[in-house]
Amino acid sequence: MEHQKLPAELHSRLEKIIGQPLRQIRYVQRGYTAALRLVVALADGTSVFIKAATDPLTAEWLRNEYTIYRALSASFLANCLAWDDDDLHPVLVLEDLSQAYWPPPWTKMRIRRVIETLEKISRAYVPDLPLLEDDPDLSGGWLTVAEQPEAFLSLGLATETWLQAALPELLQIDGRETLKGQALLHLDVRSDNICFVKDRVV
Repeated sequence: MEHQKLPAELHSRLEKIIGQPLRQIRYVQRGYTAALRLVVALADGTSVFIKAATDPLTAEWLRNEYTIYRALSASFLANCLAWDDDDLHPVLVLEDLSQAYWPPPWTKMRIRRVIETLEKISRAYVPDLPLLEDDPDLSGGWLTVAEQPEAFLSLGLATETWLQAALPELLQIDGRETLKGQALLHLDVRSDNICFVKDRVV
């Protein structure tokens, strides 16, 4: 999106959080939440990536994300530069990864590095995060598909033949038991959510 002006109140708040004037602001049109996302050039010549909540749900997600940044120092995380929570619209300031390598294309080496990184993530421990087994929306998914296969097939993700062959096994593993445990999971691993910064997978 074109460079735009922020509302004066938010502009002033961000300058206070970051500790220097904002020189240029670019709205980022990626991601699938209603959170505000900005790349901001600062007076000292550096830039940062900012996420700001816009509603109670994005506020909850940002607080969970900050819980991870507060608990972990790991190469697979973007560097957390600042955090501010006013109870309504928390703001998270991260390193700007615009200049990182964002796949595709993929190589076998990059795929291997992502798999290794996901294994590291699963071994990390972050207290105070919500448990998947307590989320009512994350069980019974394949049972819903079995009851209403047309809706799933209309997405074009799989053929009816594949679904008929796969459903029996998927129904066996679908449910609360598969959600139990303490492993840290990303839950949104996609090409547009992964980048490479030298030897880091972020």
